Amino acid sequence: MIKKIRLLSDIFSYPDENLIKTLGLNCDLNETEAEYIRLFINNFDKERCSPYALDYFKNVNPSDFFINLKNLYKSAGVEISDDYQEREDHLVTLLEFLEFLIKIKTPEKYIKKFINNYLFWVIEFANKIEQSTNNELYLYGAKLLKETFNEYIKNY
Repeated sequence: MIKKIRLLSDIFSYPDENLIKTLGLNCDLNETEAEYIRLFINNFDKERCSPYALDYFKNVNPSDFFINLKNLYKSAGVEISDDYQEREDHLVTLLEFLEFLIKIKTPEKYIKKFINNYLFWVIEFANKIEQSTNNELYLYGAKLLKETFNEYIKNY
């Protein structure tokens, strides 16, 4: 599962030509960069492909949400640098934290709780990507995201 999570982190980070080539996809880097910006950055309606967990929560106080998430990271010994350019609830940040939890052999019940509390929305996110783009990299990422988390949910 770690390899899939690492690959998902790479896919949903800013586009990388080497990753596209390694996956054997037929994507132009410039077009993929433009699609990344369209899908994940200049997405003002927040109903399409927001890569931020908070956008999928209902009736949650944002301050409490971020305090709880920062405390969770801190309790695991992870400190996010002040120079980090993304919010703590970005999909890539959450995936990297999940990868960290698995690597340090966190008990399964805590990993399951983390996924249920902070990554429950990834299937909806993947579905939105599939409805919003024809870009092979992001369609591949959406498919892998659904496969990975459906497999995880089925097995635990």
